[in-house]
Amino acid sequence: RDLHGMVKIGSVVRRVLTFVPAHFKVLEFHRNRYRDADGKIVTAPLPDEVVGKSRVSTDLMSHVVVSKYANHIPLERWTGSKMC
Repeated sequence: RDLHGMVKIGSVVRRVLTFVPAHFKVLEFHRNRYRDADGKIVTAPLPDEVVGKSRVSTDLMSHVVVSKYANHIPLERWTGSKMC
């Protein structure tokens, strides 16, 4: 979009919790807001999210799903034999 003739009136910050192995990190998405000559306010769109307006990243969601699966599977499925 052409920003010529628009006046910056502020910005919008969105914080998302993400997972980097061994620690968590908060990502910030800064989106500038502009007002054009007609008074219409324009803000850049957010990046696509996996689940609606979720405040977690795909990295964290995939880690949680895999951890839940790995931690709750019966032991005999890991070893390939029945426990005695």
